[in-house]
Amino acid sequence: CVAAALAGGLASCTNGSSHAKVEGGNLAADESLPIAFIQADSLINNYQLRADIFRDLSQQAAQAEEQVSRQMASFQREYQEFMQKVQTNSFIGGQSRMESEQRRLQQKQATIEQHAAQLQQDLALLQNQALERINDSIKAVISDYNKEKNFEVIYSSVPNTTVFFVKEKYDITKEVLDLLNKRYANGASSDAPAAE
Repeated sequence: CVAAALAGGLASCTNGSSHAKVEGGNLAADESLPIAFIQADSLINNYQLRADIFRDLSQQAAQAEEQVSRQMASFQREYQEFMQKVQTNSFIGGQSRMESEQRRLQQKQATIEQHAAQLQQDLALLQNQALERINDSIKAVISDYNKEKNFEVIYSSVPNTTVFFVKEKYDITKEVLDLLNKRYANGASSDAPAAE
């Protein structure tokens, strides 16, 4: 799950915070903690780069499935014809010809299965690369965002975690999401993390 990867990969920066220092666990009324959180599910689900990548991956998966289905349908037709000839003992060339055809069909089936497995591996690799690209893009934008905000901690808020309560003012999800989608729309998807 991308949200889980994001939860483990959010940046935290400690360079020159301009926020109030917390001493003894007490804050003045006008002070705020130097922390922020991101609703990871909301961020991931609304990031246009992710939507575009996974739409393309779904199309590729559907094309691969259709290709394998066509190959299997062709094999099934040939296999049924073969079995019909076996049952009616109508092979021209006798036993030798039947055994040769059986070996050919076995090889064809094995080739189709190998092709299907290779397509599945290729799609899994593309998905992993996509997740890495999305996470790198998010981390880069958060790092850039925090250069101005100077939060000491930015963490991920995921449903059913052990975070019991956080004030809404620390939620930076919309700001980060707007930056991500703006950069992506402008063609600079920030695929690589910013240098620290």
